[in-house]
Amino acid sequence: MGKLLALGIVQNVVIMLGLMALIAPGLYVLSLWMVAMPAIIVERSTVGGALDRSAALTRERRWLVLGILVLVAIPAILVVEIVGTLTGISIVTWLLEAALSTVLISLTVVLYALLRGEKEGTTPAQIAAALG
Repeated sequence: MGKLLALGIVQNVVIMLGLMALIAPGLYVLSLWMVAMPAIIVERSTVGGALDRSAALTRERRWLVLGILVLVAIPAILVVEIVGTLTGISIVTWLLEAALSTVLISLTVVLYALLRGEKEGTTPAQIAAALG
């Protein structure tokens, strides 16, 4: 749990700094480290190892990774914000944000599995077996 917290802090700080520094650097780092969270869990690596692993898995696929994120995240964020604003009910906003988090985390897991399959021939069953 500590490694996941440390990874989340490092990712969020670096991505936010990148976004504040002209947006493009933040988007680059976001696509670079998109699958670090599943990597740290499945491969039981260190924070640095997970970031390196994510960079290796997303190499030559960063535009695709970023495109998928944009296609999924932007509409989902817009729905959460619009519905939250229209209802004005904080519990509705909270529930929508929880659903959004679930979708985005699931997206990283799916991308991790697809990238491992593409680069290494690993199947989802093999990834699941590593967790057991």
